[in-house]
Amino acid sequence: MVLKLGPALSGPVGGAEPAPKPAPVTAPVPSNPVLRVVRPQAIRPMATGGLVLGPVIGRIGGSTVEQTPVSGSQTGTTWKTLHTVTVPSGETWLVSAAGTLRAGGFGSATAFVSLTGSLPSRTNSTSDMDCGGSVVATGAVVSLSVRGDSQFDTATFDGVVYTVRI
Repeated sequence: MVLKLGPALSGPVGGAEPAPKPAPVTAPVPSNPVLRVVRPQAIRPMATGGLVLGPVIGRIGGSTVEQTPVSGSQTGTTWKTLHTVTVPSGETWLVSAAGTLRAGGFGSATAFVSLTGSLPSRTNSTSDMDCGGSVVATGAVVSLSVRGDSQFDTATFDGVVYTVRI
């Protein structure tokens, strides 16, 4: 599924003149191809279990946001890659993942989910946890992976990976 984000609605309201369009905001893009971590302050779980991505995606304006549903699990301490995004050389992309992490196993199970370049999210017990993370990558491979904390722990992630060229 591909979303096309357009400019904010503008135009006369009740016969008034339209507001002047603001100048575009530009920022230098570092030439370092290493991933830069963007903490997901704008991706917050809501009481309804949904995630607010508007503050992140809404600032992109005019770019195509691709959404890829991702689901999978891993038992044991070895990381299992659920999804990989390859950012072409010379391009900079925002890669975000949002979803639900669940731990299963004996006793106090622990599960981890990680997006390359960001700190892993973790949940204990068998309760579901809404989580998300984002990275800005230039010419790199970004992977979404899960793992348990012991040979008996199972980590399950159900969510969406969003990608957009910035």
